Amino acid sequence: MYRVYLRRMCEVVLSRILSPWYWPNIIFRLSSLGAKQRKALTVIHGFTNEVIAKRSQELKNSKSQNLDDEDEGM
Repeated sequence: MYRVYLRRMCEVVLSRILSPWYWPNIIFRLSSLGAKQRKALTVIHGFTNEVIAKRSQELKNSKSQNLDDEDEGM
């Protein structure tokens, strides 16, 4: 799913670069291309935030485990 939306985002960027009428932000935001970009960014950012939260939790668990191991060694 992530790769599909990443590819879609690349297509949106390329389309905007090649279409001067999409250059003004106001027009782009009101267009269907702008809607595709918002949807793609929502999915991409959601996935990224999920990975960051998971890794952060793993790091906290790892540090907690290390502290527990040190306490047992004393």
